[in-house]
Amino acid sequence: MKIKDCKKLHELRDLVECSKAHRCIDSTSQDRCKAKYYAFSDRMECLEEDPTVCEFSERFSGRSSFICTCPLRKYITIHFEKAIDPE
Repeated sequence: MKIKDCKKLHELRDLVECSKAHRCIDSTSQDRCKAKYYAFSDRMECLEEDPTVCEFSERFSGRSSFICTCPLRKYITIHFEKAIDPE
């Protein structure tokens, strides 16, 4: 199934306001916000060059790293991309 055809994503889209116009649904993987999902902690690390410009990016425990709290990006990562899971 293609991301743009996923009913659940469109339901989430209707609930989530996004300053980036939900580009993660309509774009290719190279154009999506960069993020890495860690299944063991159910968290996504924001890998954008400047994470401070996104309303879904939050500083993680006072460190220089950021987590992504966007439910759309998380759903895409879990269901359409590979998650990082400890062996």
